[in-house]
Amino acid sequence: MIGVLLSIALPNLRESLDALNARAAREAAFAVFSRARVVALQQGGANITLDPQRDLIRISTSRARDFEQRFAEADLIVEGTEDTVTLRYDAHGLGRMMSRTVSFRARSKTAGLTISSFGRVRRW
Repeated sequence: MIGVLLSIALPNLRESLDALNARAAREAAFAVFSRARVVALQQGGANITLDPQRDLIRISTSRARDFEQRFAEADLIVEGTEDTVTLRYDAHGLGRMMSRTVSFRARSKTAGLTISSFGRVRRW
């Protein structure tokens, strides 16, 4: 009886965990973009490097690398490219022609962010 119940519940549990992993990665990336905007205001600009091969987002300034976020439970996908992409916030905290869609995939579940040309980030 327990085996039958587990065989029914296990696929639903796996899908739920995948959805949670994708959303958790999206929220972590949202926090990185928010932090980058603050760093840009404080230090006169900041670069955000999206590295889909290493599942990594990095904030750096002209002074030094500030912060790095790795995504172990979900794959980082930058729409339109598999290469590393660098986006920039200027000294006023505005993005300069950023316009990107970034998503996180955990098996069959996906969650993502859309970054406007001026650096505003929206979840989806």
